[in-house]
Amino acid sequence: MKLSDKMTAYRSVTPGEMVMDEFIQVVKRLETLVEKLEERVVFLDALEAAGVDSWDGYDEAQELLEVWQQEGE
Repeated sequence: MKLSDKMTAYRSVTPGEMVMDEFIQVVKRLETLVEKLEERVVFLDALEAAGVDSWDGYDEAQELLEVWQQEGE
């Protein structure tokens, strides 16, 4: 059972119910994002296992990643 489902099942009716509903929606969006990121990590792990680091363009991709990381700082 996902955290958002547990929260929905156990929440009580209080004046802060609306805030709790908003919080549950945020948690659901985060759970969806985590699922997508987990799928992405598995795919990237498969690429590495297949030897992507020896493919043409790998060095350029690493350089591009470094540029993106510097821009994000």
